[in-house]
Amino acid sequence: MSRWWIILIGIVLLPTLPAWHSRARVEDIKTRFQQRLIEFERTAERLELSYPLDTVNSRQSFLNARLAYKRIEWLVEGYDPVMARQINGPPVDEVEMEDQVLIEPQGFQVIESIIFPRLDTTRLDELQQECEQLTINAGLLRKHPWLNELKEVNFWDAMRLELARIATLGIIGYDSPTVQYSLPEAIASLEGCEDLLKEYEEVPDIQRLLAEIKQSLQSEFDDLDRSAFLTQRLRPLCKALEKYQQELGIKSLEDDGRFLMPTAWWIFDEQLFRPELYSPHPEWMATEERIALGQKLFSEPLLSGNGQRSCATCHQPGQAFTDGLPKSIAMGNHGSVPRNAPTLWNAALQATLFQDARSASLEMQIADVLRNPLEMDASLASAVDKLSKNKAYQEAFQKAYGELNPPQVMNALAAYLRSLERLNSRFDQYMRGNDAALNLEEKRGLNLFAGKAKCATCHFLPLTNSMLPPSYEHSDVEVLGVPANADLSNPRLDPDRGAGVIANFDVLRYAFKTPTLRNVEHTGPYMHNGVFQTLEEVVEFYDRGGGLGIGLNVPNQTLSPEPLHLSVHEKSDLVAFMKTLTDLP
Repeated sequence: MSRWWIILIGIVLLPTLPAWHSRARVEDIKTRFQQRLIEFERTAERLELSYPLDTVNSRQSFLNARLAYKRIEWLVEGYDPVMARQINGPPVDEVEMEDQVLIEPQGFQVIESIIFPRLDTTRLDELQQECEQLTINAGLLRKHPWLNELKEVNFWDAMRLELARIATLGIIGYDSPTVQYSLPEAIASLEGCEDLLKEYEEVPDIQRLLAEIKQSLQSEFDDLDRSAFLTQRLRPLCKALEKYQQELGIKSLEDDGRFLMPTAWWIFDEQLFRPELYSPHPEWMATEERIALGQKLFSEPLLSGNGQRSCATCHQPGQAFTDGLPKSIAMGNHGSVPRNAPTLWNAALQATLFQDARSASLEMQIADVLRNPLEMDASLASAVDKLSKNKAYQEAFQKAYGELNPPQVMNALAAYLRSLERLNSRFDQYMRGNDAALNLEEKRGLNLFAGKAKCATCHFLPLTNSMLPPSYEHSDVEVLGVPANADLSNPRLDPDRGAGVIANFDVLRYAFKTPTLRNVEHTGPYMHNGVFQTLEEVVEFYDRGGGLGIGLNVPNQTLSPEPLHLSVHEKSDLVAFMKTLTDLP
């Protein structure tokens, strides 16, 4: 073959080399991951064989199996979330509110609750069943074909989300509530991510950051300086990997309809969330005209039955969209509504609304409020009838929607509420690189919030509401055992059954949605019944272990009844941190 033919073939094949290298890397990544799957299955088998013969070895087998799972979590959570939940879901009964279906817990966290802190000999049969099922699930996971469909960009996206998972769940003890083995497991999660990076040329800065992160995680759970870990270790790593992905020419995933933007490497950055995705109809996306119309309707008394009340009556913009009352005044000034008025700031950054989580969208919530006789005592039909007689509203709806009907009234108000997104507090500034944004007391409070005080296991950072990061597809309700009176020495259980009224399951009795803590210093009184006037009172209630901790009969309480043993200074630090969640002007 002549030299010119060789050159010509080289010219033709040269553009295909990057794609060939990419395919080869992907196959190597899959092979390495398959080895991790086999390792997990073997550790699950050893765990099953260890019970209940030797408690010491059994506990170590459990920890080893958890570490093996954490090394594959980065892909399993993203591409087989149902199996991830079966293997490592929360250890409590949960209810799918929309379908009224009870989901019983299974997997690692159930096993953990049986064997730690000591073996519960009354649950040995359950333990055996859980270990057997874990082994079965590990085998199914290894055989599942989803891995074959993944491309290079999918692996990078999964690593991005795993780093967000470490930041928001991994270091706070979310899925290791009893044994508090979260920090070694976070190291294992990073090792899983490193399996991907091993297929690329080493970047010294990234290798250094990974080593520093793993070194800092070799700490006791309560001793980790989480504020420094997040801002000085994990944030630089996320930024370095974001830059490296761009240098490699690996694009982010196309818009896949997720709440968290597919380009979000550091989950605490600005403008990463997409509240419009919780709108029930794509054609109902917010526009400037719709937001302006909704803002006007928000203060419009015409929407109420007596023409004297508006949304702003109970959700006053000057009071962080609350009214400062334990419970809002009912229609016609006759008594009060059953519950405290929550803030509307960032209300759109959640998939369920109302304190009992009964509504799946802002539009549905608005319709409910309009027809509630204690709130607006009206209807969508009556609202449309009144608005259609007003020329200014006729023109505004025509401009924004082209028509004036009940769906447009709901959506205009919802568009305004979706515009009330603010994630610009001193806490946010600190997490985005401004170390001076928080003082030492507030940084200690952040460490407590995400560590010893366990606040972040329900108020998930950065939103501080109940939406579970980083997928933001699941929202929890919790049973706290809230008292009807503020005297914790002589408490009475509040009779409000919460979500138990919506779905008749024992696990939902007294259950309420976890609210956002954004702007919390301005949203008191606190709890669903407004029983506590100050944040200090709230912290004291949690420190004592909720309702069970103060002696109330709440057998289905999801909050741990164990005292937190916070010192006076720690309680002060915690409150100081919560006040940093107030948005800046």
